[in-house]
Amino acid sequence: MLRKFFRSANKNHDAVIAEDAMARKIWLAGLGAYAKGFDEVNQLSARSREMFAELITEGRKVEADTSERIDEARLQTQDAIQHKVNQRVERVTGIELSQLKSLDDKLARLEALVEGLNAAPVNPEPVEQVVEPKPVARKAAPKPAPKPAVKAVAKPKPKAKPVTQTAPKADA
Repeated sequence: MLRKFFRSANKNHDAVIAEDAMARKIWLAGLGAYAKGFDEVNQLSARSREMFAELITEGRKVEADTSERIDEARLQTQDAIQHKVNQRVERVTGIELSQLKSLDDKLARLEALVEGLNAAPVNPEPVEQVVEPKPVARKAAPKPAPKPAVKAVAKPKPKAKPVTQTAPKADA
Protein backbone atom coordinates (compact mmCIF):
# COMPACT_ATOMS: atom_id res chain seq x y z
CA MET A 1 0.00 0.00 0.00
CA LEU A 2 2.81 2.13 0.68
CA ARG A 3 4.06 1.33 -2.69
CA LYS A 4 0.78 2.30 -4.15
CA PHE A 5 0.88 5.44 -2.22
CA PHE A 6 4.36 6.25 -3.44
CA ARG A 7 3.40 5.35 -6.94
CA SER A 8 0.38 7.58 -6.85
CA ALA A 9 2.40 10.28 -5.12
CA ASN A 10 5.06 9.85 -7.76
CA LYS A 11 2.44 10.09 -10.47
CA ASN A 12 0.99 13.16 -8.80
CA HIS A 13 4.43 14.61 -8.42
CA ASP A 14 5.22 13.87 -12.03
CA ALA A 15 1.90 15.44 -12.98
CA VAL A 16 2.68 18.51 -10.87
CA ILE A 17 6.14 18.73 -12.38
CA ALA A 18 4.61 18.32 -15.83
CA GLU A 19 2.04 21.01 -15.06
CA ASP A 20 4.77 23.28 -13.69
CA ALA A 21 6.85 22.60 -16.77
CA MET A 22 3.87 23.36 -18.98
CA ALA A 23 3.08 26.57 -17.10
CA ARG A 24 6.73 27.56 -17.35
CA LYS A 25 6.69 26.83 -21.10
CA ILE A 26 3.52 28.92 -21.50
CA TRP A 27 5.13 31.70 -19.48
CA LEU A 28 8.27 31.54 -21.61
CA ALA A 29 6.18 31.47 -24.81
CA GLY A 30 4.37 34.62 -23.64
CA LEU A 31 7.68 36.32 -22.84
CA GLY A 32 9.00 35.24 -26.24
CA ALA A 33 5.89 36.62 -27.98
CA TYR A 34 6.26 39.88 -26.07
CA ALA A 35 9.95 40.13 -26.98
CA LYS A 36 9.25 39.32 -30.60
CA GLY A 37 6.45 41.89 -30.75
CA PHE A 38 8.67 44.46 -29.06
CA ASP A 39 11.44 43.78 -31.59
CA GLU A 40 8.99 44.05 -34.48
CA VAL A 41 7.61 47.32 -33.11
CA ASN A 42 11.14 48.65 -32.81
CA GLN A 43 11.90 47.47 -36.33
CA LEU A 44 8.66 49.00 -37.58
CA SER A 45 9.41 52.15 -35.64
CA ALA A 46 12.88 52.33 -37.15
CA ARG A 47 11.45 51.52 -40.56
CA SER A 48 8.69 54.09 -40.13
CA ARG A 49 11.32 56.70 -39.16
CA GLU A 50 13.26 55.83 -42.30
CA MET A 51 10.11 56.08 -44.40
CA PHE A 52 9.25 59.41 -42.76
CA ALA A 53 12.73 60.74 -43.54
CA GLU A 54 12.35 59.55 -47.15
CA LEU A 55 8.98 61.29 -47.39
CA ILE A 56 10.54 64.52 -46.09
CA THR A 57 13.30 64.28 -48.69
CA GLU A 58 10.78 63.68 -51.47
CA GLY A 59 8.63 66.53 -50.18
CA ARG A 60 11.58 68.91 -50.33
CA LYS A 61 12.28 67.88 -53.92
CA VAL A 62 8.64 68.39 -54.93
CA GLU A 63 8.53 71.74 -53.13
CA ALA A 64 11.70 72.95 -54.88
CA ASP A 65 10.40 71.80 -58.26
CA THR A 66 7.00 73.38 -57.67
CA SER A 67 8.43 76.69 -56.49
CA GLU A 68 10.71 76.72 -59.54
CA ARG A 69 7.71 76.18 -61.82
CA ILE A 70 5.75 78.87 -60.02
CA ASP A 71 8.62 81.33 -60.40
CA GLU A 72 8.88 80.56 -64.12
CA ALA A 73 5.12 80.98 -64.58
CA ARG A 74 5.19 84.26 -62.62
CA LEU A 75 8.03 85.61 -64.77
CA GLN A 76 6.24 84.60 -67.96
CA THR A 77 3.06 86.26 -66.74
CA GLN A 78 4.90 89.45 -65.80
CA ASP A 79 6.60 89.55 -69.20
CA ALA A 80 3.29 89.04 -71.00
CA ILE A 81 1.60 91.76 -68.96
CA GLN A 82 4.51 94.16 -69.47
CA HIS A 83 4.41 93.51 -73.21
CA LYS A 84 0.66 94.23 -73.35
CA VAL A 85 1.07 97.41 -71.28
CA ASN A 86 3.87 98.59 -73.57
CA GLN A 87 1.70 97.94 -76.61
CA ARG A 88 -1.18 99.93 -75.09
CA VAL A 89 1.09 102.82 -74.11
CA GLU A 90 2.60 102.90 -77.58
CA ARG A 91 -0.85 102.79 -79.16
CA VAL A 92 -2.18 105.62 -76.95
CA THR A 93 0.87 107.90 -76.97
CA GLY A 94 2.38 107.01 -80.31
CA ILE A 95 5.79 106.85 -78.60
CA GLU A 96 7.81 103.65 -78.63
CA LEU A 97 9.18 102.12 -75.46
CA SER A 98 12.77 102.83 -76.46
CA GLN A 99 11.94 106.52 -76.87
CA LEU A 100 10.24 106.56 -73.45
CA LYS A 101 13.32 104.96 -71.88
CA SER A 102 15.53 107.52 -73.59
CA LEU A 103 13.35 110.35 -72.28
CA ASP A 104 13.40 108.81 -68.82
CA ASP A 105 17.22 108.63 -68.88
CA LYS A 106 17.47 112.25 -70.01
CA LEU A 107 15.06 113.31 -67.29
CA ALA A 108 17.12 111.47 -64.67
CA ARG A 109 20.29 113.23 -65.85
CA LEU A 110 18.54 116.61 -65.74
CA GLU A 111 17.29 115.92 -62.23
CA ALA A 112 20.83 115.05 -61.16
CA LEU A 113 22.15 118.27 -62.70
CA VAL A 114 19.48 120.36 -60.99
CA GLU A 115 20.21 118.70 -57.66
CA GLY A 116 23.90 119.36 -58.22
CA LEU A 117 23.20 123.00 -58.93
CA ASN A 118 20.99 123.31 -55.88
CA ALA A 119 23.59 121.63 -53.69
CA ALA A 120 26.51 123.72 -54.99
CA PRO A 121 27.48 126.53 -52.61
CA VAL A 122 26.56 129.91 -53.96
CA ASN A 123 29.00 132.76 -53.20
CA PRO A 124 26.94 135.84 -53.85
CA GLU A 125 28.68 139.16 -53.74
CA PRO A 126 27.75 141.17 -50.70
CA VAL A 127 24.92 143.49 -51.48
CA GLU A 128 24.39 146.64 -49.51
CA GLN A 129 20.96 146.78 -48.11
CA VAL A 130 19.33 150.16 -48.18
CA VAL A 131 16.92 150.67 -45.39
CA GLU A 132 14.17 152.98 -46.35
CA PRO A 133 12.30 154.78 -43.59
CA LYS A 134 8.82 153.50 -43.15
CA PRO A 135 6.14 156.10 -43.86
CA VAL A 136 4.08 157.18 -40.91
CA ALA A 137 0.65 155.83 -41.15
CA ARG A 138 -1.94 158.58 -41.19
CA LYS A 139 -5.57 158.21 -40.74
CA ALA A 140 -7.32 158.79 -43.98
CA ALA A 141 -10.15 161.31 -44.10
CA PRO A 142 -13.50 159.67 -44.41
CA LYS A 143 -14.58 159.34 -47.95
CA PRO A 144 -17.71 161.24 -48.93
CA ALA A 145 -20.74 159.12 -49.54
CA PRO A 146 -21.19 158.34 -53.17
CA LYS A 147 -23.88 160.24 -54.95
CA PRO A 148 -26.72 158.23 -56.27
CA ALA A 149 -26.45 157.68 -59.95
CA VAL A 150 -28.99 159.54 -61.99
CA LYS A 151 -30.41 157.80 -64.91
CA ALA A 152 -30.46 159.77 -68.07
CA VAL A 153 -33.93 160.09 -69.38
CA ALA A 154 -34.19 160.06 -73.10
CA LYS A 155 -35.74 163.20 -74.46
CA PRO A 156 -38.55 162.63 -76.85
CA LYS A 157 -37.68 163.47 -80.37
CA PRO A 158 -39.51 166.52 -81.73
CA LYS A 159 -42.31 165.61 -83.91
CA ALA A 160 -41.79 166.36 -87.50
CA LYS A 161 -43.95 169.14 -88.83
CA PRO A 162 -46.15 168.15 -91.66
CA VAL A 163 -44.91 169.51 -94.87
CA THR A 164 -47.53 171.49 -96.71
CA GLN A 165 -47.15 172.66 -100.15
CA THR A 166 -47.70 176.23 -100.68
CA ALA A 167 -48.40 177.67 -104.01
CA PRO A 168 -46.04 180.28 -105.26
CA LYS A 169 -47.30 183.70 -104.67
CA ALA A 170 -47.98 185.88 -107.57
CA ASP A 171 -46.34 189.24 -107.60
CA ALA A 172 -48.86 191.88 -107.45
